[in-house]
Amino acid sequence: MNVKECKELVESYHDATNRGDLDALDRIFSKDFINEAAGFDPVRGCENMKTLIRELLETFPDWHIFVEDMFGEGNKVVVRWRMNGTYKNA
Repeated sequence: MNVKECKELVESYHDATNRGDLDALDRIFSKDFINEAAGFDPVRGCENMKTLIRELLETFPDWHIFVEDMFGEGNKVVVRWRMNGTYKNA
């Protein structure tokens, strides 16, 4: 994948989560995907990532990610983003 394709993939991920379209993640992540985000234990596999996103969307029902900056080189992309959402106390 080149930088343009990687950026499009990241954009499609944020678009899908903003819409709450978890089925789209099957087309975005491989089965052996590993999410290593700061502040979280590694999330292994697409199904586990969908569970995490589902839980976040239940906790923040009006969740919306805004991409502030995105740049890359080769097949790597870095994104600075912010999230707006209202915490729903269970």
